[in-house]
Amino acid sequence: MRRKKHKHARRAVRFFKVTSGFRPPFKVIVDGNFVHALTQQRMGEPSEALQKLVGGPVKLSTTPCILTELRTLGSDFSQAYQTSKRMLKLTCQHQSNPVPPADCIMSLIGESNAEHFFVASQDMQLRGKLQKLPAGASIFATVNGVHLEAPSAEQKLAAGQVEKEHMKPTERDAAASAEAGLAPRPRRASDKPITKRKGPKGPNPLSVKKKSTKHKASSGSQAPLASATAAPAVNDGQAGKARRPRRRPKADAPAPAVTA
Repeated sequence: MRRKKHKHARRAVRFFKVTSGFRPPFKVIVDGNFVHALTQQRMGEPSEALQKLVGGPVKLSTTPCILTELRTLGSDFSQAYQTSKRMLKLTCQHQSNPVPPADCIMSLIGESNAEHFFVASQDMQLRGKLQKLPAGASIFATVNGVHLEAPSAEQKLAAGQVEKEHMKPTERDAAASAEAGLAPRPRRASDKPITKRKGPKGPNPLSVKKKSTKHKASSGSQAPLASATAAPAVNDGQAGKARRPRRRPKADAPAPAVTA
């Protein structure tokens, strides 16, 4: 189950990277109820849990409205308040007149989420509003861990429309087609530049042991010796005849000496 959860989280993070431009370190606005849920479930620090979920470094932030709500909730939320105080405090427009955290968060997100914020909250209504935005990414906690909301059908539809806009011919392409007397051709996915992926590299030539030439030298030096000691070649016609040894004539023996 955990393996499947991380797989869905990686897909959702990849979706927001491609369609909305989310980049690490990921910015996360942490609501007070989310910090309290992690404290109750003993899931550790929010930074560690969120970093493991999105697969990259995170920058946690809060707002004055969130801190005001935690401070007014009493001693049960004191640990969550102390944890939130250590986060980066964003500047909102409600410092003199605090509003509910959901309204404060939505005012920072806006319609386009230009700052690319993830929102960690247990508020279901807030998460539902974020699901209607093209770049609204929300995180929540359960007894089974921390989860990232999958992209909604509205967000996928908006991403498809943006992709179609990118596929339309540019003004430069339309002008060039008009000069040539051709109808402008819509851009295709195949028109994108193809990046060649580098394959595995070969071994370092300096670390590879050179081939030994000792065996070749010894075999080369023995070749003339073998040819020198080889028997002389015999003609094909004399192959069946036996060679008779040649005898030398003996010298005449000296005459015996005559004595008087």
